[in-house]
Amino acid sequence: MKELVGVSIGLSAPAKQEAPTLIYPSIPIGIQRMCFFVNRTSSWEYTGIDSLEGVVIGIAHDTSIEELNQYAKQFPNNFQYQPYHERFISQNVKKLQKNRIDTFISTRNSTLYTLKKLDAIEDVKIAGCVSSAPVYIAFTPSKLMGSLISELVNHFDQGMSRLIKQGYVDTILQKYDVGFSSEDLLKYNQ
Repeated sequence: MKELVGVSIGLSAPAKQEAPTLIYPSIPIGIQRMCFFVNRTSSWEYTGIDSLEGVVIGIAHDTSIEELNQYAKQFPNNFQYQPYHERFISQNVKKLQKNRIDTFISTRNSTLYTLKKLDAIEDVKIAGCVSSAPVYIAFTPSKLMGSLISELVNHFDQGMSRLIKQGYVDTILQKYDVGFSSEDLLKYNQ
């Protein structure tokens, strides 16, 4: 393979709707789930838009969740927006603990990972999820690199198929408790 200096040819983990012009393999590398997190003692659970009435939600700026967008426009005071950065989750956990918010919404796996790092996994629980979307390794649509990109996409799909058949992917997914299996990934295979 030719070495490309100063040029990005790939990107890890976008959803197709986030970057529709990129080139994607058939098999996703994961499934991103946006979930609500609450204090462990909370009885609130997300069961649909109606369950949000009167609930104060922590959310990152520029987060677009199709199911919530209209509700957020109707009830902007129910949302506390802040930039998404490395402290987003830890700050929202503190807000939960101080009862400044009732819940916050974030990606399932990133939040669970951060909660473990913060030693707060026993303090917070998932109260329902809004949406799931497959995420992919994505490649540049540059015409100059068309043949290289086609080669990479084919190589990725063949390799993932082989690793799934051999059981390696499920072993890794189970180890990290990501909430999906290779069978779930293959449902998105196009």
